[in-house]
Amino acid sequence: MKIHFNWKRFLLFFFVIGAILYLTKSFWMTLGIILLLFVIDHFLKLWDERHA
Repeated sequence: MKIHFNWKRFLLFFFVIGAILYLTKSFWMTLGIILLLFVIDHFLKLWDERHA
């Protein structure tokens, strides 16, 4: 089983994590925001697959 890894998406998420960490100066708040973003991303991907 080959795993496809999107490096552009990885770099974008890394940049967003760094920016949120810089703005909030709190690891736990950054972690919570990133988890919410992952959940939203997951549901948007499912919605897009159903409507495509």
